[in-house]
Amino acid sequence: MKKITALLVLLTVVVQPVLAIGIGISPSEIKINNGLKGAEYEKSLFIFNTGQEQANFSLSANGDISDWVSFYKSGNLSSNITSISIPKKDKVSLVVVFRVPNDAANGKYSGTLDVKSVPSQNAAEGSQSHMIVGASSYAMINVTGDQILQGEVTGITIEDTEVNYPLKTNILFKNTGNVVASPRIESHFFRGDEEVGSLVDDSTGIKPTAVNEKIVTEWDTHGQVPENYTSNVVVSLDGQILKSDNISFTIHPTGTFSRQGNLTDILIEGEPEVDKVLKIMAYFNNTGEIETSAKFTGEVYKDGKLLDTITSNELTVDKYKRVVLEGYFKPTSPGEHLIKGKVVYSGKETPVKEVSFEVPGGFPSLPTAGAVAIILILALLGAVLKKKKSN
Repeated sequence: MKKITALLVLLTVVVQPVLAIGIGISPSEIKINNGLKGAEYEKSLFIFNTGQEQANFSLSANGDISDWVSFYKSGNLSSNITSISIPKKDKVSLVVVFRVPNDAANGKYSGTLDVKSVPSQNAAEGSQSHMIVGASSYAMINVTGDQILQGEVTGITIEDTEVNYPLKTNILFKNTGNVVASPRIESHFFRGDEEVGSLVDDSTGIKPTAVNEKIVTEWDTHGQVPENYTSNVVVSLDGQILKSDNISFTIHPTGTFSRQGNLTDILIEGEPEVDKVLKIMAYFNNTGEIETSAKFTGEVYKDGKLLDTITSNELTVDKYKRVVLEGYFKPTSPGEHLIKGKVVYSGKETPVKEVSFEVPGGFPSLPTAGAVAIILILALLGAVLKKKKSN
């Protein structure tokens, strides 16, 4: 009888229509040619939830490369993941890191990157959410014993700036080799025919297979005058010139570009506790036309009284970029606390933003005089009734 029951359950699962779950993966194929032993390679992987519900998906690798693969969320390579939650009709971008062992023999190694839906815990009795769907991306690494150092420069741009602000040269670099490449950038700056400065930078290492990785160099403009300039930029790798270009730019008077910024949110990391240090995170957007220094300052209140102040480190924020300014506070007593904070930047201040939080603990508040009177009356009545009953 048990075997029949199991068979009926299996049939029920199979015949349910897959309406709520759908999955897609891109690219469908990843190839790494000239993979070097002991090297790491990063590739982007997009996963699409095409279904009508938010769903969890497991991440795994199979085949020859199963032990070489780790999955990470884009922008966070500090901790690998084995599953991901994706809202309905949405997608996520992951980073897949391939680590080729030092003792791998030369040859071609292949496998698959597998993504499968994870049944929800409440799936039962005909629910469609316990259907399992999956998709795979084929991966192949050709391990060679040769070190290949080569790359391409796909673009060079220079942003106008103001006097006393750094001039930034942006180089887009594609590493077409199988080892980390550190291109040499040499720039000479001219006002008219006069050379007024130069720099050399080869400190940035670009991992293999990286495409359009940005390298930024900065030239100090202190002592320069507002004027039109030209920069001769030469990018070379292993002694070979990859690209040379002459680019015009302007150094403007200080104050030409707008300074604007927003304090978008103040968040508290972790659960508040008495005598436990809390991290206070202030999110600042530089919406101005030039980089700015930014610092968060805040005041902590309890029962209307100032308890403490919070100050973050001062950070430099590129134009149109967001940073998290971090400060710390340790509550010493339970109760509701209020933080009033702002960001100071380029001589300006954002509007004050408030956030409140509750620190648990302590004893219940004492009852009011009226409550005390009622308690005493009830106690007295109880005593009188008890005495009458005994009589």
